[in-house]
Amino acid sequence: MNRITSLQAFDNGIERLQQRQRELAQAQERLTSGKRVARASDDPLILCRALYALGGLGYILGQLDDAKVALDECLALARALGDVTRELFALNRLALVIGARGDLG
Repeated sequence: MNRITSLQAFDNGIERLQQRQRELAQAQERLTSGKRVARASDDPLILCRALYALGGLGYILGQLDDAKVALDECLALARALGDVTRELFALNRLALVIGARGDLG
């Protein structure tokens, strides 16, 4: 037969009070945050939905990175095309100058 001493009864009472204090603090945190879920462990379904959404976000960010690479390539191509166009105009001017002087041969 177990004997419950005054100290054990006191310790049990203190433990129950501390547990109630923790529960009260958690309830107050939920109330003041205005959120139904303060932590992922509060609602596993919400956690699953959030992870699914983050997966979709990861896909979108990957697509955004691919688009940035494609844009950079297009800009590099446009710069190269601009360089070629300038060279063609320079050749055209040179041909006109040579033709005007009659140095074609």
